[in-house]
Amino acid sequence: MCNSIAHNCEIVGQKTRNSSSTEYYDDVVLRESNDLAPIFSQEFADSKLPVTLAMKTRMLLVLGFAAVSLVHADTTVGLPPDAGNGNCFPFGCPHNFSQTHYQQLYAASDFSGPISITGLSFFNTQFLNGGTPATGTFTVSLSTVSTTLAAFTSLIAVGGNNTQIFSGSLPALIAGVMTLSGGGPFNYNPGAGNLLMDVTISGGADPNPALFLDARNGTASGIFSRQMNGTGASNDGWGLVTRFNGTAVPEPSSVLLFGSLLTGVLLGLKKKLNR
Repeated sequence: MCNSIAHNCEIVGQKTRNSSSTEYYDDVVLRESNDLAPIFSQEFADSKLPVTLAMKTRMLLVLGFAAVSLVHADTTVGLPPDAGNGNCFPFGCPHNFSQTHYQQLYAASDFSGPISITGLSFFNTQFLNGGTPATGTFTVSLSTVSTTLAAFTSLIAVGGNNTQIFSGSLPALIAGVMTLSGGGPFNYNPGAGNLLMDVTISGGADPNPALFLDARNGTASGIFSRQMNGTGASNDGWGLVTRFNGTAVPEPSSVLLFGSLLTGVLLGLKKKLNR
């Protein structure tokens, strides 16, 4: 069993899906790691350091790594989805509604901190009709915008940092999940504004039956909203449940904390070894 004193450990954020429900959640686990071996090496045993100081040093370094690594992992926005329902815009029925442009705006408050986004995932757990993704070429990008959800009443210009996350034919669902990736990463800082997902569709054709992904249909006011062209409805509080897949972006305070811990440890070692 891994623990922070007897073994080399690192704390890892894992994203897990409970297959028996619609919950998507983070598990924090300890696992064996050799990454810290150079630090927690035989040098402790060969030095003049007391065992207690060596143990304290290990603990401080593990806590320091944890402080940096546990800063914001994958983020799922829109949970829980509307039960027994879903929505086919924009990935399940674009042709029937003459849809070629779709946008979904996510509130900055949906995110607990900065994240480097490498992909997006959408889920099919509620409306299970055997639908598959629409065909055609889909281009999905992300950007930061100053537009508020209340002012998001029509399609808007993408932000200056617009970054393509995906382009091509939609992939098949795997275990009820459709993941779009291949572009990016997009470094999103909630402090800079809201997050806009922009989807353009070329040659879209509807599957039979249409795919209805997990959604909030008018129940997500203040969380996200959508706009589109064609004959589809554009509504506040409507949109797809979305998981933003990415890597943690350590906040400056976390990096500073780890640096201070490491500096203190090194100074303590130096004083002990010079005695």
